[in-house]
Amino acid sequence: MEGGIHSGSFRWEGPFGSFEVQGIGWASPAKGRMLTPPAADKPAIFAQRRVKNGYEVAIWNGAHATAYFVSQSRMRSSQMAAIKRVRLFQEGQEPSGCKLRTIFVWE
Repeated sequence: MEGGIHSGSFRWEGPFGSFEVQGIGWASPAKGRMLTPPAADKPAIFAQRRVKNGYEVAIWNGAHATAYFVSQSRMRSSQMAAIKRVRLFQEGQEPSGCKLRTIFVWE
């Protein structure tokens, strides 16, 4: 994982394949067509679009958090299902029922 003050990137691998993920903790909505608007318990999902490194799907929490998922080939349904499981929270929030956390390390 690599990151900065308000962003980080990592490779997410699973039974669906793999993505390069860029998360930004202080961002505006993603570019492109919004397929579903943000709701209290789910982020907005933006339509898949062709980018320099492959294909990208973005999600936005309706406030300041945005994540970009990039795959070298078009997203498959299993990849879209994995993206739809992701929830975005503001920095400093402590969501209940969340087993995974991003931790900050200053070196």
